[in-house]
Amino acid sequence: MGELCDQLASAGAADRRGIVLALEVAPVDVGLDLAVPLGLLLNELVSNSLKHAFPEGRRGTIRVTLRPEVGEDAGTDEQTLRLTVQDDGIGLPLDADRTSPQTLGLRLVTALSEQLHARLVFENRNGACIMLVFHAGANGRPSAANATDALSRQALATQAAAPE
Repeated sequence: MGELCDQLASAGAADRRGIVLALEVAPVDVGLDLAVPLGLLLNELVSNSLKHAFPEGRRGTIRVTLRPEVGEDAGTDEQTLRLTVQDDGIGLPLDADRTSPQTLGLRLVTALSEQLHARLVFENRNGACIMLVFHAGANGRPSAANATDALSRQALATQAAAPE
């Protein structure tokens, strides 16, 4: 993931544009059936941030985190993971329809998240924030409902904490 992000930052001239790509990636082992769609997702999400989040010379940060979900999978052999790509740019368009994405990039992200049996959430949090929760084992299939539950709990907690 680090090498992919470095290549994307280089291709997007991030240094020259004043865009920092910060990574917090936990050491996790995944099979090829998970690594390929995960890499494609990461490529699309980071590329979108580099392309759209910082117009007209705006500077900023893109944060990529991959970490295990705390408290999930007690007593199981599989691990629930959360991938978050968040920037402090201009945010997602207010009229963007997340249930039927119109852009090729969002359709690709949606299709890949479905392939991973992941829960996908788009939010505006002082910029764009895209989160996926999925299982590391067997391409996410065995307990995908747990991934959905974990992200739903986190989204509810975020909404409850947000000022009205």
